[in-house]
Amino acid sequence: MTGNCNINPFPGEEYIFIYPNPTSGPFQFATPTGVTIQRVEVFDARGRMVMFKEYSEAALQYNMDLSGVQSAVYILKLFTSEGTDVVRVLID
Repeated sequence: MTGNCNINPFPGEEYIFIYPNPTSGPFQFATPTGVTIQRVEVFDARGRMVMFKEYSEAALQYNMDLSGVQSAVYILKLFTSEGTDVVRVLID
């Protein structure tokens, strides 16, 4: 098998990061320049929506706090100006 490890399989694609991750509850999203988040839906391991948050188009920071939920991995569905994205956060 041969290949070039320097090739980006998704040219031009940038990512949304969550920090800190893992967290005790509060965290922030870091978005690429020009990408805005409109809505975040939080799902548990069984696929149940446990929370959602909407953001204004003028938002400069994207914060969320899951302090009231059980310690587990949660799936976040992000609705952004570029489409949807799915990320995970660990609440410890």
